[in-house]
Amino acid sequence: MLRLLPGPFPQLININSTKGVNTLIQTQQYSLMTVAPEYGVSWADAVRLCRRSSTHLKLIDIGVPMFTNYLNTYSPDDLRRHLRNSCSAERWVELVADGAPFSSEQFFVATVRNAFAALSSDDWLEAFAGHPMIGDVNSLREKYADTRGLAASEQSAVAAAQEEVLQQLAAGNQAYLDKHGFIFIVFATGKSAEEMLALLNDRLPNSTEEEIVNAAREQRKITALRLSKWLRTAWLAEELA
Repeated sequence: MLRLLPGPFPQLININSTKGVNTLIQTQQYSLMTVAPEYGVSWADAVRLCRRSSTHLKLIDIGVPMFTNYLNTYSPDDLRRHLRNSCSAERWVELVADGAPFSSEQFFVATVRNAFAALSSDDWLEAFAGHPMIGDVNSLREKYADTRGLAASEQSAVAAAQEEVLQQLAAGNQAYLDKHGFIFIVFATGKSAEEMLALLNDRLPNSTEEEIVNAAREQRKITALRLSKWLRTAWLAEELA
């Protein structure tokens, strides 16, 4: 039985056609509904309709975990495309996709972990190559444009300091690439330009072998966050971190 989470108009109804689901979602008349298979409306039908809807209503399956029901509605090609957006190592994509259909949340997490563990250095390099290098100052300036809310008297000093950091970060990124042959990979979410520069300077002296290990660890964090955003499951990033 499928249910949509309660919202502004909590109503519980039974419907007997896909058209009924579509109408209700599009008009936002109700935000809580049940879909019984005996009425001819499948979970996959409802998921597809909700994906096309602008309301982005969340889905819960009563009796069967919502997460795996949602994940298993993807076709093999669509599943691989989404996995590839999370990590561009083709061997990882294939190993995870081969685990479908996923019987439980735990099985999916284990499949992702096992796929990471099976990757060679060349596979990790393929994953790293999927990231753009933020190597020019203009890109960095856009990424760390966080001084707009400061008072006018503070902005000039902070902007000058920030500009110097961005110049150093751009130069450090290039030096890292020249030394190791792949870009500097770091889980950047929530980190300031200064923190990024400190991490870069700490890791730049390492050997390439050490940095493949370090970058792989950061890649796993990035992939976990991307999977979590795709599947709208905050717990997934913590499980895979």
